[in-house]
Order: sequence, then C-alpha cells, then structure tokens
Amino acid sequence: MDAGGRGTGVVISGELDDCERESAPREFSSVGAKYQSCRLQGGTAKIEVAGAEYDEDSYKDNPIVWTP
Repeated sequence: MDAGGRGTGVVISGELDDCERESAPREFSSVGAKYQSCRLQGGTAKIEVAGAEYDEDSYKDNPIVWTP
C-alpha cells in the first residue's frame, strides 16, 4: 500500500518457483493457526510503498496491516 493507504496499482503477472497463492483453510479461524501463501505486490520508483495489507477471506472488513 502507498503512504495514503491505497494499493500501488502495479500488476505483477507470471509465476515464481515455490510461490503458490492459496486461500486460508477452515482451520485458520482459531487463535495461533497458521497457513502459508504467496502474494506478489510491487510499486514503481514514483510510489512510496508504506506497508502491506491482507484483506481477503474473512479479513475484508478488518484487514491486517503491516508497516515499517
């Protein structure tokens, strides 16, 4: 996400080895549950990338946000 909290608008296509995009399994609803997924994001030299946000599945209304 950019400094204003919006997506960067950059689209990344293609595949990387060992990078599979998966949705969270049903078991991911309990505290401490884990799952692994790979979602590529990017920006351009003109955009200040200020953090990352996960807003899929049941997190659409209350996303997880990481900032430096």
